[in-house]
Amino acid sequence: MKLLQLACIMCLLISSVALTAQEDNDLDATLRDLSESAGRSYVAPIVNAFGADFNSGWFTRAPRAKILGIEVAFKFVMMGAVFNESDNHFNTTGSFRFTDTQADTILAHVDLSSYTGANVAATEALRAALKEQLLAQSFDVGISGPTIVGPDDEFILLHLYEEVFEIVTDYGEYTVDIDPMTIDTGVSGMLDEMPSLPLFAPQFTLGTIQGTNLTVRFWPKMDFEDLGEFTYWGIGVQHNPTVWLNPLLKIIIPLDLCVQFSTQRMELGSIVAASSWNFGANASKSFGLKFLSISPYAGLMVEGAKLEFDYEYEYSETDADTGVSHSTTDKISFDLESENQTRLVLGVAARLGVLDISYDFNISQTNSYSLGIGLGFTF
Repeated sequence: MKLLQLACIMCLLISSVALTAQEDNDLDATLRDLSESAGRSYVAPIVNAFGADFNSGWFTRAPRAKILGIEVAFKFVMMGAVFNESDNHFNTTGSFRFTDTQADTILAHVDLSSYTGANVAATEALRAALKEQLLAQSFDVGISGPTIVGPDDEFILLHLYEEVFEIVTDYGEYTVDIDPMTIDTGVSGMLDEMPSLPLFAPQFTLGTIQGTNLTVRFWPKMDFEDLGEFTYWGIGVQHNPTVWLNPLLKIIIPLDLCVQFSTQRMELGSIVAASSWNFGANASKSFGLKFLSISPYAGLMVEGAKLEFDYEYEYSETDADTGVSHSTTDKISFDLESENQTRLVLGVAARLGVLDISYDFNISQTNSYSLGIGLGFTF
């Protein structure tokens, strides 16, 4: 999967012009080089940004308080979640299983001849036995470096703590001390400190029945070679309660009110999936004519979003009988929940003939914005 394809996956369709192209740099290959502890920290910033974007742009002006009317709109919604400087790097601890190359790097920093003297055969036997132990288990290590949104010229580092190994070979018994050291994983950031995560989605709205509109987001299925099928859909409902409140209270409420709910789901084969939901209350007020108007709007929403990752971590394992190292994989699956729980939406929509334009800013744990441009008809 090329990085441009990653754009379609993580940035929901076309949105990532900024993610131009290194042939050998892709999410699937990157995750294969990371254990679960490192993988979680590496992708964490994208989860909040993705959730902030996913739940943006669903609401502009409230549906009209009519029993039956015609309201049709088709627009392209562009969203952007703003990254913080702290999103570029991470520092954590976790369990890590070394690859064959990483084990060789560790051994290169250990003077094994100091344990075996000038006996070359004993040194090689000790090296083989120590490498076998390094590859046979997971170790608690410090892990730090760039996240997926961090600089692409910095690399994730493993900080190995002091370890003591009891080794037995045909040449004797040894207690080998390995001093603390730092190992370069070769995994860098991918988005190179991009200031925001841009997303893009086509959106269709149809109404009005009993003050209710239906909104749908969609994208045709796409097949990515070696990765699987990409699917995306979203659906939302907006209802204006003044359609029944005005007759009930026998007053005219001066604002257009709206309660809404939406949910979305995106999948790419079995590698990554994203889902979100939001529920909120909004208010808007239109000034002008039906086909020439401006409508400020505001809303308060609660929300949630989740990204699900499923990949294989590749490492080396030594056969206990033959002493031969071979590559093996562990299947790693984990879910990450967005920290965004509430948001305040402030925006404005304009109708210029059939041209429908909207812009809003969303204040949340991760701030975001949305811009919608399309065609709309109201009768």
